[in-house]
Amino acid sequence: GRGGGRGGGRGRGRGRGQGGKRPSDGEGFGRGRGGGGKRAKEGPSLPPNASPLQKMIFEYAKSLTDRQDQRERVIKMSRDLTVASKRVIFALQRYNLDNSEEVLGDADVQFEAILRLLLNISTELKSSDAILHHRSYTSGMQEFLEALTFYWFIKFGTLPTIKELDAWVVEKWKMEGVDVESVGEFHIDPTDYVLGVADLTGEMMRVSISNNSSPGDFAFRVCRQMQAIYEACLSLHGFCDSRDFPKKMEVMLNSLQKVEKLCSEKEVRRMEFPGKTVQISMDEGQDEA
Repeated sequence: GRGGGRGGGRGRGRGRGQGGKRPSDGEGFGRGRGGGGKRAKEGPSLPPNASPLQKMIFEYAKSLTDRQDQRERVIKMSRDLTVASKRVIFALQRYNLDNSEEVLGDADVQFEAILRLLLNISTELKSSDAILHHRSYTSGMQEFLEALTFYWFIKFGTLPTIKELDAWVVEKWKMEGVDVESVGEFHIDPTDYVLGVADLTGEMMRVSISNNSSPGDFAFRVCRQMQAIYEACLSLHGFCDSRDFPKKMEVMLNSLQKVEKLCSEKEVRRMEFPGKTVQISMDEGQDEA
């Protein structure tokens, strides 16, 4: 009886296995989905005898499809813009008082690719409302603004305004022979500018720490500039509606405190060792004279 039960169980198991296998059914569903995807990619066709309602829905569907395709293109260009901007930031991080011309020259070469990407984005959005696609390219623009303001700070020692950055981009396009009139007006979004400058403070903190042994008051100038940026951003609470703004303010305050600590310890050591070059080790909390 037990043997028969086991045999029957095995038999039933084999039966279920044979019945559940049915590869043709599964493969058939797979082919059906694949075919449907292919037809969807080609797009729907409007029948010759379509009613006015069908024509209206068809136009709406085409408009939404075109907008989605444009969004995907803008996202791709924004990612490329982010990568190119990071290359500029990495080049500028090598800055010290002895190699400024070399570092800025390398950054100028890297900006050529960025300007082409900005031109592509502006051309893509010329015939549509850029606000509709702002979330698709805002991350790339923030990274670009972080790179450009970092470049500007190293070269001129100041923070550029939005108008100055707009004019810089347009002037660079003209130098490359771009017909600016055909592209349309180029304007940096104020929210992107604020968030990009907030990220800039992290790079300012790094470059001040890496150059803390340099003679002069470079770290103190960086500290004063960062304090001015932080105070200005504090006044924007309640006006900047970006969900990233509070987090960036927290990171900015952390960077500012590190630079303030560096400057404080450096000033104390200057008083202890007058006439000597003082270097503060931020990693170990020790100083060298």
